[in-house]
Amino acid sequence: MRNFYAQLLERVAALPGVERAGAISALPLQGYGGLNDFIIEGRPQPAQGELSWNAGEVLATPGYFETMRIPLVAGRTLEASDTRESPYVAVINEEAVRLYWPNESPLGKRIRYNAAPDAPPRWITIVGVVGNTRANGAQGDLRAQIFMPHAQMPRNQGGRYMTIVVRAAGDPPAVAAAVNATLRDADSALPPIGGRMMEDVVNASVGQPRFTSQLATFFAVVALLLGALGIHGVLSYVVAQRTGELGVRLALGARPAALLTLVVGQGMWLACIGVALGVVAALAGTRLLRGLLFGVGPGDPASFVVAIAVLGAAAFLACYGPARRAARIDPMTALRAE
Repeated sequence: MRNFYAQLLERVAALPGVERAGAISALPLQGYGGLNDFIIEGRPQPAQGELSWNAGEVLATPGYFETMRIPLVAGRTLEASDTRESPYVAVINEEAVRLYWPNESPLGKRIRYNAAPDAPPRWITIVGVVGNTRANGAQGDLRAQIFMPHAQMPRNQGGRYMTIVVRAAGDPPAVAAAVNATLRDADSALPPIGGRMMEDVVNASVGQPRFTSQLATFFAVVALLLGALGIHGVLSYVVAQRTGELGVRLALGARPAALLTLVVGQGMWLACIGVALGVVAALAGTRLLRGLLFGVGPGDPASFVVAIAVLGAAAFLACYGPARRAARIDPMTALRAE
């Protein structure tokens, strides 16, 4: 099995239009790859009842991280020299570092999986750290992951079914057809497998949350516009009702600028009270949105700032426009209307 994938990937990488190629036993966002307990050299094992050390165990080939453009944070990635005859190695993700080596470098540290009592310990040296990828969909929690060379297959499991990943420089459908032809040449019993763009994999993972969030966003924008129009209408009516009062103030010598400041200030004070109450109510209801958000908290400051700015601008225009018109009217006209 090791030889089959090694030769297959060598042929795929040589195809026209292929920039890089690799293989992985658990493609990101697909929800595959089980959690397995392991032991860290030099540390006492967690006591019974305590949280054990575990991570997603994934098999990968050289070129996988480069093909997927998963950033290398420290050390190195998997190489062709990592064979069954060489020392066993592994690459871990940043989440594993955060959980198990938070204040030290994991490079050079050794781990091993629980083996039979009479089996010799098989230590695995950590040689690199890569960026995080989400295994259980975009909405799933980050998990610690340990990537081991497919050529070593330290547990002799999971190496049969691999996903080939290809970064294409040319036409993706043409490259996919060439990869399929290479698969059939390698094993004529294999059926046509087809291929998917990684963009389609991502869209399938976030399709339902994206639709729900877009629907919620639409209604949120409508609610925001209705709120702004409501503020404008109410404050415009209030200012219009004070036309007589403003006329009296003008007749007694008040300057138009002073009246404008007075009316706008009083209106904005009321608007600020309303916005403050709205912010408190919005923060109380943010827990309902947690399932629709990715990479941003429900109390995102930028969202609140934009909403407050829109409502504040609506309140200001609602006060300023009518107050400016009222401050310009003739005092006698205002008094006659009163």
